[in-house]
Amino acid sequence: LAPKPLGLAAGPLALYLYNQSVVSPDDPVVDTADMIAHMMAYKRPDDTDEAGFQKKIRAAIKALEDAAIIKPVKGTSRYIIYGVITAILTAEQVAVLDERYKAIARGEVAHAADGGTDGEWGEDDDA
Repeated sequence: LAPKPLGLAAGPLALYLYNQSVVSPDDPVVDTADMIAHMMAYKRPDDTDEAGFQKKIRAAIKALEDAAIIKPVKGTSRYIIYGVITAILTAEQVAVLDERYKAIARGEVAHAADGGTDGEWGEDDDA
């Protein structure tokens, strides 16, 4: 079976985790609050549904957990970032994807180029 796609919201979160693992390779741990705070930068200014956006972020965290990219530390709100993240993404891919997600957050991505979405996280991220 092919792996399940992570979804649009998990992409920038995976980039964040990649950066965290590169910065702290000996202690690749991240807190849920830090992941949410990072992802809030991608919330469009005209999006007034903060609770809904945070729900999508939590779904992205779960998708990364299900994909064995992160593992929860029992009894905490922290996650261990598995080293596989650096094998999944190269530095060049990180730079390209980071700029793409920033453009989506700014609302600069056209409908056709964005697969028909308006720059919001896709419905598949709610699962």
